[in-house]
Amino acid sequence: MDIVFRTDSSLIIGTGHVMRCLNLAQALRSYGAHCRFICREHEGNLFDVIHQHGFEVQALPMKITSQKKILQQDEVGENALSHAEWLGATWESDAQQTLDAIGEIKIDWLIVDHYALDINWENMMSPLSCHLMVIDDLADRLHNCDLLLDQNFEENCRYESLVPSKCLLLTGPKYALLRNEYKIVRLKKRDNIVKRIFVFFGGVDKDDLAGITLSALSKADLCDLWVDIVIGSNYAHIERLNKLSITRGKSEIHYQQPHLAYFMEKADLAIGAVGVTNWERMCVGLPSIVISVADNQVLISKKLHELGAINWIGSSNDASCDVLYKEIKKEIDSEKFIQRREIASAMCDGEGIERVLSHIMSLDKDTVKITR
Repeated sequence: MDIVFRTDSSLIIGTGHVMRCLNLAQALRSYGAHCRFICREHEGNLFDVIHQHGFEVQALPMKITSQKKILQQDEVGENALSHAEWLGATWESDAQQTLDAIGEIKIDWLIVDHYALDINWENMMSPLSCHLMVIDDLADRLHNCDLLLDQNFEENCRYESLVPSKCLLLTGPKYALLRNEYKIVRLKKRDNIVKRIFVFFGGVDKDDLAGITLSALSKADLCDLWVDIVIGSNYAHIERLNKLSITRGKSEIHYQQPHLAYFMEKADLAIGAVGVTNWERMCVGLPSIVISVADNQVLISKKLHELGAINWIGSSNDASCDVLYKEIKKEIDSEKFIQRREIASAMCDGEGIERVLSHIMSLDKDTVKITR
């Protein structure tokens, strides 16, 4: 199979879309598929990371370079999607550039993970005559695709009016696109004592939540805990974080990692953002204190908090040093983390990528594709 991924990362978009596509691409490659990526040259792109994983990246040029507002409203149109500015071009030009990048090569699947693309863009892919898969979790726009994956929410009804009747819907954390390393770490038996904390707020962390968290963990009665902090290549506050780490002691900063399973295996409690990492922590049974860093993360955060799977303390605006300190103390002293661990691990078993692959392979054998 020949497969193309259309996805992006940037200082605004973050890194999660590319990383979950990389997880799927690696799994597909293990079954003999040839995968390549088409991504726009946003500031904060992950071209180097994609290359390090052994995949080709075809770059789409940026129209303008401002990361505060990638496109002006009059350029994306009055009826533009809520995330249209993330694209770095109009959807029409992006579609044509994507077709040009694919060229004359016959592909079997086009996999799209981008909040700024919808049915209009997808319909322009009709010359490819391939299967089209969408990865989404917003359920806020129409799609014309053969398969749609939403690993966050289990309700198919969110998409029934947004996709063709023949579209296969895969919804819920049982389809989470996690690397095999997390399934392995899941087998570890954990102590009921918090001795080590893992901190990760994504590849960008523009609000320096890692620094705020380390400040909270620097309070005298938390200084005996060992802290592992992972930061991404786009993290901009390294000098301050280094000073905090040296002053506190018993903490280590780790740079861009191929995966986080190693740190989650050693940790007893995690503090981090929502997103793909949420399911990774839950899969391995690592209880977590969570902060949402984007509006679209609020709904799933509330739901998981109500179920007792995570301790969601709000958005980045709510995450002061004092608030984090109180929540960490409460989580440890009341031993709520023990109950969370069981609830979380029951919701995500790490087999999701295999389930998704089986559906992709099954559909690929069926030559009937949705007409665009």
